[in-house]
Amino acid sequence: MVENLILALFLFLPGGAGLLLRDFFRRERRQNSRPGVGRLIAGNCLGLLFLVSLIPLAGEIYFRFFDDSTDSVAYTKGAKRWMA
Repeated sequence: MVENLILALFLFLPGGAGLLLRDFFRRERRQNSRPGVGRLIAGNCLGLLFLVSLIPLAGEIYFRFFDDSTDSVAYTKGAKRWMA
């Protein structure tokens, strides 16, 4: 159950960061002035947060659904699915 919550967190983190990034750029497009240093740093941090949040999501999806490691004691999910 806890691993499903972790996957949900890893799914919502890039989604939330992407929505924040989209809203940020929509607001920036409406303003005709040049962005200041603060807005530039904020936009770069939001973009970095979005890209970095994709890394744990990709790792969680890979190890949860695609990595089938063998286990003689049946600790891994792949071994449990194999025995079921």
